[in-house]
Amino acid sequence: MQRVTIEGGGDQDICGWADGLAVTFSIRGGRLNRWDQHECSRSAVAQASAATPPEWAAFAQRNAELAAALIRV
Repeated sequence: MQRVTIEGGGDQDICGWADGLAVTFSIRGGRLNRWDQHECSRSAVAQASAATPPEWAAFAQRNAELAAALIRV
């Protein structure tokens, strides 16, 4: 099984934020379908982050931290 797949995961939008950068992922049919990143404040994505399902929260956070580190290099 892929690390970005959840059996029977359905459709969800998930969001992580780190150091001024939001990373959002579209999950369709339990699989990562699309992702996007943009600079913004934590408050701008607070609702989307809070709505991220627990099974995806660590994935979203880790990837937001990685993206923030890479964009600043």
